[in-house]
Amino acid sequence: MLAIPAVERGDRPARRHNCATAGRVRRHARHRRVPVGARPVLFFAWSDYLLFGWSVPFALLIVLRLATLGFALSVGYHLLKTTDALTGVLNRRRLSEIAGLAVGEARRQHRALAMIAVDLDHFKRGNDQYGHAAGDDVLAAFARVLREQTQTQDVIGRIGGEDLAIVLPGTSLQAARDVAERIRTALHAGRVTVEESAISVTVSLGVAALRPGDESPENLLKRVDRALYAARRHGRDRVEAA
Repeated sequence: MLAIPAVERGDRPARRHNCATAGRVRRHARHRRVPVGARPVLFFAWSDYLLFGWSVPFALLIVLRLATLGFALSVGYHLLKTTDALTGVLNRRRLSEIAGLAVGEARRQHRALAMIAVDLDHFKRGNDQYGHAAGDDVLAAFARVLREQTQTQDVIGRIGGEDLAIVLPGTSLQAARDVAERIRTALHAGRVTVEESAISVTVSLGVAALRPGDESPENLLKRVDRALYAARRHGRDRVEAA
């Protein structure tokens, strides 16, 4: 028979002590795990380290990666604060800031400045008929047409539900009317496809230009609103100037 050695009572506390020590080590290891948010930084820093060989200190690569991440987060936060998520154009607050700066610059430089307000005709009726998802698609297509028909220096923003506005630096009233007519024609001729259905879209547009007595954007905005209201009152799908 095999002889099984007897276990002395004095050995048992030592075994419990060893188990307790192992438990503390495991808990300590868990506490020292890399936080989830830091893992991408370490991953890309290690990739850079392998790419550049041993010539660049690993700590420096971590610092560079953290700086890049901070810059990306800062840009993303700025875009969230200033951009309308649905259409990709500026939100109302940022557009108002840009309009104020543009008016001040135009007055100092004695340059022309114009503004266009654009409203989708019967948008709420289309929402009721096709649904809000279709309405979102129409708004996104609407903003895309405005970007295609304007120049790089022109600034587009969403000022309401279906209302967008454009600030046009260095543009006279007549030139702004021409831009507005191009937008109206492009939207009138085109169709927005929603769930395999083509939806025709028309817009009403109001145009106004900066005058010598305008010391702030408010007077210009009031005239633009008045012109847009006239376009709605006179049958929609048209351009009016004030």
